[in-house]
Amino acid sequence: KEVANIEDEGYFLWKLVDSVSGPLEVAVQLATRYEACELLEPSIALTRFTVRQVELVLERDDDEQGRPDDKAGWTAWFLSKTDGLTRKQRILDLQPKLSIALQALHTGLTTINHRAPGLKSNSPFVYLEAAADD
Repeated sequence: KEVANIEDEGYFLWKLVDSVSGPLEVAVQLATRYEACELLEPSIALTRFTVRQVELVLERDDDEQGRPDDKAGWTAWFLSKTDGLTRKQRILDLQPKLSIALQALHTGLTTINHRAPGLKSNSPFVYLEAAADD
């Protein structure tokens, strides 16, 4: 049971991490460009922290060659231990946290969209001379 559907779990983890990258990048761009988007800061910090925790689990050991590509490779990868816990145990602990961080990010982005529907991370800046201080 410990290794059942091991390839599916590995695929799920990598795709979950990949799915965080786009929304996180947009949130960072918005928060950087617009003072009104500071409400994104906590969810950005939470997401970055959680992704870093996942990256530590995904880090290759010295004897590993990269992402596994077969069931035997996934099994060995998932069952390797650090601090008495298998990677699988650490991943199962992190998956809900990563999902919660993504939900927080989504909530922040949705709030921004409702507050200022025209606000976009790639909107051009316009210089307004009357708004500039002398």
